[in-house]
Amino acid sequence: MSRRVLIYFIVLLGGCGENDNNEFLPSGDADPTYGPCEERASSGSVTSVDLRIESPLPGSFTTGCARGVVTDLEAYILVDVLSPCFVDVAAAGVSGCCPNIPAGKNYSIVMVYRDGPSRKNLAEQIDSFVELPTASAPVMSLSFAGAVDESQYDADHDGTGNLTEWCNGTL
Repeated sequence: MSRRVLIYFIVLLGGCGENDNNEFLPSGDADPTYGPCEERASSGSVTSVDLRIESPLPGSFTTGCARGVVTDLEAYILVDVLSPCFVDVAAAGVSGCCPNIPAGKNYSIVMVYRDGPSRKNLAEQIDSFVELPTASAPVMSLSFAGAVDESQYDADHDGTGNLTEWCNGTL
């Protein structure tokens, strides 16, 4: 088999990280637990940055949700094509650390919320583009305050988003 055909199949099989049920398909069995971002000395230039995530939990999951229980709720951060970074979810908010993001680039950063037991994505928040210059601090805090968007996630294709169904207990 030629290299070109092999590369094509790898890209084709890699897909976009979701199947037809909008379930996120993580790569491998990586440990989803990250410790707090460690402060480290910087000599003025860094090659990577740790993202400290400290964000309120959107009302869509609490006050605006009949279910109002976050024990089954999970969240992960997507930074462009890098591996997902799972963060902790509690009633008070979402927190965690995504270490070693290569510096010197601009990134589209997305927080995706999913139902833990079913592994179905519910909604996302996008923090547009974040610049991580090589002259940045080695640890950067990030909070997601944007609108929650469930428009991409409708596992049963009935026109009602997964978040709405999750809140109503019908997912």
